[in-house]
Amino acid sequence: MKQVVKIKCPVCETPASQEVETRVNSKLQPNLKKDLLNGQLQYFECGNCGTRRQIETEFLYHDPIKKFMVFLVPNLKNKQNQLSTLLENVTRDEKVDLSDYELRIVTHHADLIEKIQLFDHHYNDREVEIVKLLTDGLFAKEKPNEDVKSRFFYMKDGIPKIMYITANEQLLVDFSDNLLKFAKDKYMKIVNTTETGQFHLINAEWAAHALSSN
Repeated sequence: MKQVVKIKCPVCETPASQEVETRVNSKLQPNLKKDLLNGQLQYFECGNCGTRRQIETEFLYHDPIKKFMVFLVPNLKNKQNQLSTLLENVTRDEKVDLSDYELRIVTHHADLIEKIQLFDHHYNDREVEIVKLLTDGLFAKEKPNEDVKSRFFYMKDGIPKIMYITANEQLLVDFSDNLLKFAKDKYMKIVNTTETGQFHLINAEWAAHALSSN
């Protein structure tokens, strides 16, 4: 499904419009999934200054085989009052029983790609968010002067990594199996929570809250 979205270049603020996909079904549209993961599906290049960005607009990813959906909702904090209606509309159009689906909300395009990679490789995203949080402490000790902007789970040639995006560069660090085992054992009750059929926001804030509550 496509729609035309209005865009303002984040650098030169030149207005533009572009037709974009608003949902992808990985079973029915494997080529669109490939384009999404390669960064081509929601790609925008400013005609004035040449700035390149991923378009941040509402987007639904649906994998009917692995039974998960990820709904991208930019500016979520400003849409809390509309969220129930948004979720109801977007899931109704898919015409499937969601009672045994893993359902996630994300707020940025990069988070969408991360969730797809996690579920595609059969990772529990709750466990991974805890591992990422624990890895942050190790990273800060090794590189105390780095200004970390964000970090993501990332598959590099089939090997799980954590990508740290700093003010100056992108750094890949090992995804620790020991920390994953620790997360599984220490926080078993939290990470094994079965809450299918409902949308959840599982991110760094969720992990921080989960750890502080235990």
